[in-house]
Amino acid sequence: KVFVKNYRMPVAITIPEGIKRFLDEFEEIRNEPLPTSVKVIILNGQIEACLGHNMTSAEQIYMYNLLKGKEFLDKTPLGFDKFNEALIKFLEKEKRQEDDNKKKHAVSLMLSDIDNMVQGLLGVPEFVKNRSLNIEKLKEVRKDEKLAWKLFEDICHSEDGIRGFGAVKTTIWMHSIGVCETLPTPSSHVKWLLKKYFPYVITYAYNEIIPDSEAMAYTKSYVKIMNDKLGMSCSEGVFTNAIWVWKNCINAMPQYSNRLTPDKLMDFMKANKYDLEDIRSMIIDLDEIDELGKELTDFV
Repeated sequence: KVFVKNYRMPVAITIPEGIKRFLDEFEEIRNEPLPTSVKVIILNGQIEACLGHNMTSAEQIYMYNLLKGKEFLDKTPLGFDKFNEALIKFLEKEKRQEDDNKKKHAVSLMLSDIDNMVQGLLGVPEFVKNRSLNIEKLKEVRKDEKLAWKLFEDICHSEDGIRGFGAVKTTIWMHSIGVCETLPTPSSHVKWLLKKYFPYVITYAYNEIIPDSEAMAYTKSYVKIMNDKLGMSCSEGVFTNAIWVWKNCINAMPQYSNRLTPDKLMDFMKANKYDLEDIRSMIIDLDEIDELGKELTDFV
């Protein structure tokens, strides 16, 4: 435990067992490459547009691949009303015809949040076009933290940003195209960690939601303290991406969730000869996430 004095009273900060070893693994792949084209920038943004309320990452990726496979992402020039109508019609038909309950549930979740989904799917290409968000501009953003924060604010807080995109979708999109590494993602996974390991600073009860802006500030403080304590230089983006992997693995085996420390997860990966890409691939696959849960359960 480390004692911090930047708050009104010294507070204990708990560091998860094996977190340094786990983060070191991420540090080796910390810099995502810049996209090769503007089309890739747009597609990565539309992946995040498919993240709805209460959706898992596996459900999100399934829905993105479903829309992409049916060439729905090529219909965005239709405009909101026509695209919305066509998408609802398609999803309702898909829901009726789908026999797999997991896939049917993913479709239902998209339908329940359809307005935000459509705003995002249409808003991403429009934003990229209006802001001339190309590879050269990303190179500039990558070098300058002020530009990174401005891009973040432009996407999710400005009047002409992307409706349906909050801090979570925005930071994940930015990380996926190789920029804004110092911006933490205030996901539910990260908020879970803050409540569990930063309890004397977080003033929110377990069942209360921490606002995204506060979660980002808390995460920056936590990462700074952790880096000082462990002699690391982990960025906030890498840290929150790592927590996403760890918490998804915990969620895959809820009956033994308290047993899966970052250290134990690293042991599991070593024993099964998995790397981080293997684990990520299983997390975002509707079938493989269940298999991952079984393997983790057997291991711990």
